[in-house]
Amino acid sequence: MSSLSDVRLNPRTNAVSWRVMDPETHTIEEFDFCPGQYGFQLQDSVQPGTLTLTENITGGAEFDIVATAPNPGQVYINYNNGICVFNVADDGKSVVSNGYNGGGSNANIQNLGLLASFAGKTTDDLTEGVTNLYANATSIPAIIHAASAKNPPVDTDELPLADSAASFGLKKLTFANLFLWIIAKIYGLTAKTTPADADQFLITDSAASNVGKSLTWANIKTALASVFQTKFSAKSAWVNFNGTGTVAINASSSNVSSITDNGTGDYTVNFSPAFADANYAATVTVKGDGGAPEGCDITSQAAGAFRFILRAVDGTPIDCSIVNVIVFGN
Repeated sequence: MSSLSDVRLNPRTNAVSWRVMDPETHTIEEFDFCPGQYGFQLQDSVQPGTLTLTENITGGAEFDIVATAPNPGQVYINYNNGICVFNVADDGKSVVSNGYNGGGSNANIQNLGLLASFAGKTTDDLTEGVTNLYANATSIPAIIHAASAKNPPVDTDELPLADSAASFGLKKLTFANLFLWIIAKIYGLTAKTTPADADQFLITDSAASNVGKSLTWANIKTALASVFQTKFSAKSAWVNFNGTGTVAINASSSNVSSITDNGTGDYTVNFSPAFADANYAATVTVKGDGGAPEGCDITSQAAGAFRFILRAVDGTPIDCSIVNVIVFGN
């Protein structure tokens, strides 16, 4: 094998005198000085365009040379120091080089700055020891956990991203663009005309430090009904009832829970919910049976109930088959 020859780099002109190197065989393994990176170092620096690397087996495939983090079957070459970086999936493979042009070895610890840069570090990191050199599958969670917290993020803050449209090369994403992407995804969802009770909505729970929670459409309807009934429906009430025999509400009513039969022609309409106060206005209309009522006497007007007596012309109480009561108030 050709020996190393630093003299091929002319110190005056900085020109390189290239020399054809003998083929070399190396095994891909994790670098001691760069945990999380896999590969080996050639005997010499490399003239670009003169090196091919092939798996050292019968019919072995040639590794594609790339300028970014390599995928399986690819290699990143630092031509200045002969360092070849492979994907972890190729760890342990034997690789043979062709007779590339070498320019004199400068492969020493002082000149590993380009590899450090490729790994996202600086040459200063090389002096800190292998326990704190480069991010890998073990150290990344610890690095993230040890970082200072920030809440809330601002639009210019950045997140790391593996770009699937660029061979999963490392890119960055701002929170502003992330927000726009989320909005676009929401607007791009298929529309649903009529929600079902089991459908869910995302909310932040102000009673639990604004953590995310889900809320069903059924619970939304229940909450809205309570709000509207409290704020609006309690301002009115109406009922149509049969006041003869066993008193009974006809068909339907609104905000009336029951009718109390206190005796002949004497009725109490009970409200639910109650009015805010007793200062409401009530109207009573009836259909007489046998004798038309002469009038209606109010005997009690409270927020939760309205009591009145229907009287015939001679003043005696009288039952009626149809009694309508309409009330408006606060």
